[in-house]
Amino acid sequence: MNFWLENWGNDGILADVLQEEDLTHPMSLREAVEVDFSIPGLADASILHVRNLYENRLSADVDSRLWALTTDGIFTVKSAFLQIRNSNPSCPFARRCQSTPEFKTATSV
Repeated sequence: MNFWLENWGNDGILADVLQEEDLTHPMSLREAVEVDFSIPGLADASILHVRNLYENRLSADVDSRLWALTTDGIFTVKSAFLQIRNSNPSCPFARRCQSTPEFKTATSV
């Protein structure tokens, strides 16, 4: 998993929370912890912020997964659908596949 795409709180994923930072260096949580969050390109204030988020998660009573695509961390089918819809290129013949077929009925004589 990419450390920057994790949802560490109710603010959303780190890549969205720290938009002004240089987050081009992909890394795992383990790698970030090993360097005590002193990541090249990350400002001192952001390092402290990320450390605090990590420490709060460690001291939390409950450790639960947070869905990265919603700010509250709760999975919704809508958020998953929008992610799939927005991440895939459109299909050129999809309009024909999604159109309502015409049904003809046979008449008895």
